[in-house]
Formats: sequence, C-alpha cells, structure tokens
Amino acid sequence: MSAALGVVAAAALTPVLAPGVAHAAPTCTGTSAVAYASDWPTTMRMPSVGNGTGQITCELGPNNNSPAVRSLQESLRDCYYQPIGVDGQFGPQTRNAVRAAQRRINELHGAGLTVDGIYGPRTRKYFQWKLWDHNGAWAGCGYYGA
Repeated sequence: MSAALGVVAAAALTPVLAPGVAHAAPTCTGTSAVAYASDWPTTMRMPSVGNGTGQITCELGPNNNSPAVRSLQESLRDCYYQPIGVDGQFGPQTRNAVRAAQRRINELHGAGLTVDGIYGPRTRKYFQWKLWDHNGAWAGCGYYGA
C-alpha cells in the first residue's frame, strides 16, 4: 500500500503542462559567427545567448536592446529590404519588419509561421542572414536552415 501512495505522491508533484503551450526560449543578448555551408568561407552573425557562444536557440521581441537586435535589423534591412534603422532597439518598426519577413517566409517556404513579429527558433530556421566574407565584407544573404 505504501508503494502505491508513493506513486500517487510523485504524480501529484509532477507539473501538469497544458497541451500546445510553448516554452519560451531564452532571450538573445549577443551574436555568434556561424559558418555558412558553401564553397567559399562566409559566416552569418546570428543572435545568440551571449557573445560567441553559438547558443542560437533564443528569441527576440519588443523592448529587447542588444547586439542581437542589431544583427537581426541588419538582415531585415539588407536581406528582406525592410526600411528600418539599425539601432539595436526592438521597437514597433522592428516588429513590423519581422512580421513582413515571416509573411515572406510563409509565401516562399510554406513554413506555417505565426506572423507575430517575434524572432524565435521557428523563424530562425527559415530566416535569411547577411553573409560576411573572411575580410569582414558583406557577401550576400543565406539561410541557416536547421
């Protein structure tokens, strides 16, 4: 009987998660250089948790202020042709630009992204980033795709 009570007690302590509730990724606070798969050496400066960590599973949204937002804004401006400033502040213009990019991604890839203006892991999978060559010059745009 005590074994059964132990199972019930353990079950009572187990958190119950509502189905379909997403758990937010950590906030992107820096950038990491990520190699682009190509025949020529290029990297993408992608938002990450901290600088140079490679931890790119993170998100950005309103009121974030960081180098990660700056990197996102550069790619929104130069790869998605969004007329926004690059100031590192995630405000209404950046959110609208992310929405426009999400709509474009859905059109091109049938990605089924929620057009919410939040940059997160699902948007990152399809997002185009500025590519930088070994001299630090802009070399076009490319997908991370993972």
